[in-house]
Amino acid sequence: MAEHCCFEGVRIWRSLAPLALTATLLTPAVAQTWATVGTPQPSVSFGTENQLLARDSIGLVGFDESQGRTLLSTATGWLSLPSAISPRISATICSNGNRVYLFGGLDGTLGLVNQVWRFERTTQDWTPMSTLSAPSPRYRAVAAQLGSSNLMLLFGGTDATGVRNDTYLWADGGVMLMGPQATPSGLIPRTGMALAGGPEQSAVLFGGQAATTLGDTWIFRGTTWTQYQGSGPPPAADCRMVYDHKRDVTVLLHQNGETWEWNNYEWRRTPATGGPGSWNLPAVSYVPLPGGGLQALVNTAAGLITWAFTPSLADFQLTHDATCFNGNTPLELGAFRRSLPHIGQNFQLRATGALPSTLCVGAYELSTSTTIPWTCGCIIGLFGVETGLQFVPGTTSERNWSLPIAPSPLLNGVAIDVQAFLVDPALPCLIMTTQRGKLTAGF
Repeated sequence: MAEHCCFEGVRIWRSLAPLALTATLLTPAVAQTWATVGTPQPSVSFGTENQLLARDSIGLVGFDESQGRTLLSTATGWLSLPSAISPRISATICSNGNRVYLFGGLDGTLGLVNQVWRFERTTQDWTPMSTLSAPSPRYRAVAAQLGSSNLMLLFGGTDATGVRNDTYLWADGGVMLMGPQATPSGLIPRTGMALAGGPEQSAVLFGGQAATTLGDTWIFRGTTWTQYQGSGPPPAADCRMVYDHKRDVTVLLHQNGETWEWNNYEWRRTPATGGPGSWNLPAVSYVPLPGGGLQALVNTAAGLITWAFTPSLADFQLTHDATCFNGNTPLELGAFRRSLPHIGQNFQLRATGALPSTLCVGAYELSTSTTIPWTCGCIIGLFGVETGLQFVPGTTSERNWSLPIAPSPLLNGVAIDVQAFLVDPALPCLIMTTQRGKLTAGF
């Protein structure tokens, strides 16, 4: 919706309602949790390091390397079937969302191999694929789907020459097309690295073991690796990562028991409760539930334990969006850096369409009122359980600022109204733009 405005002044007032008075109107947040599901099942080996588990368009597919058997999830447990693949160790599994593929490994008879096998639901078995530009025979490589695309990425592994750091893009075109890609020198050879799909058709690589334990993060997008320079999970090898397709975030299970999420711009440690206390090589998989989530399968003395991760809601339910104009100049407001208005996190905002000469001010309120107080007017009333007003520096057409949201669970489900307004010293005119959405429990 578009609205027009031209006013000669601005008047601002602020009223901060006590939080205790509004508590009865608010819904407590649903915390992120780990919890066991069902009863322990007989132990199942998803490879020598519990890494060979993936999901096709029907369900979960695993591979028991030492026995050369296919594992299929059922309503009551796991079905173990003989396969056309001979026993081997430290192969690599990957899915493009529709089918599952197995690559490489150390075969007990053939030695190091670079075969690609594709799982066929019709036969419940694996079929060898012809390959173009295949990597050298190797084991302990890692592979992942690029976001929700049909492309897959393979990195590293150990071949006859030692530990590698080469990169290959995969595509199933009837034959497996495997094109080599450039790897920057900083992305050094390593073992025990974690790789998973990431937001916006990317892939995320974390940590591993080289001369020291590593804690670096690398993002593959298009055909290029880029290193993330910010802070993240503690250095570790043999972590597990999985891409949550529904929420478009990558989730990392750290060996120390922590749960981290990558949102395409930064790592955030989640306040997840429950869990086993530490993660020792679980098999992990995305769960296609309405709210997203994942499963971690852990072999224990009691059998195979299934842990389910229930994430906090991560949808910004936009209910009002007013774009305002001053002549032919529109001012649009929106979240950027994949930022959602989550409790306890900064809401990253961007106003576009600002003239270089204008001054920009950002404002927000968390409100229990059903009335949207702002449109394109220049009289601003800040009411609610939390409010904020901030001058936004800059002289470009884009103005970015960060608004902190208090870490109170009582704010779950509260509406958030966010506004940018511009004042041009050369013109007595104010341009405003407004958004309203629902505040969620977030990360």
